[in-house]
Amino acid sequence: MREARRPDSGPSPGAAHPRRARVLAIDDEPFVLRALGRILEAHDLTPLASARDALARLDAGERFDAILCDLMMPDMTGMEFFDHLGRRHPEQARRVVFLSGGVFTQAGIEFERSAGRTILGKPFDLAALHGAIAGALRQTD
Repeated sequence: MREARRPDSGPSPGAAHPRRARVLAIDDEPFVLRALGRILEAHDLTPLASARDALARLDAGERFDAILCDLMMPDMTGMEFFDHLGRRHPEQARRVVFLSGGVFTQAGIEFERSAGRTILGKPFDLAALHGAIAGALRQTD
C-alpha cells in the first residue's frame, strides 16, 4: 500500500501530463469528491457517492479511463464493488485505484494484500494520485 504522508504540490513543472481522461470517483465523503474535482480539473470527472450507483452506470455501458474508489463505504464497500466489477467488466476493473483512510477489518487487510491494485492513503499524495491515474490510462492505450 502506498501511504501519503505529506501533501504535495503535484507533479514537477517538467513532468509530462497524461492525456485528458474520463475519471469516475466513488467516495461516500462529499469533501473528498469536491477535493478530487479541484485536483483533477484537467480530466472529465464523474463523482458518485455510491458504489451501487457506479456499478449501475457501468452496467448501462458507461466506460472510464480510470476509476478512483474508496475502500471502506457503507452499503457497498470498494472491495464488493471491485469483485462485482471484475466479474461483469474486467476491462474496467484493471483501471481501479483505491483510496483509503485506513484498513481496519480483517477482510480489508486480506484484500489489501491480495488485490494487486494501487491503494492510496488519505490524505493522498498528489503526485501519487496523478501517477496512479497515468497508470490507469496506460491500461487503455
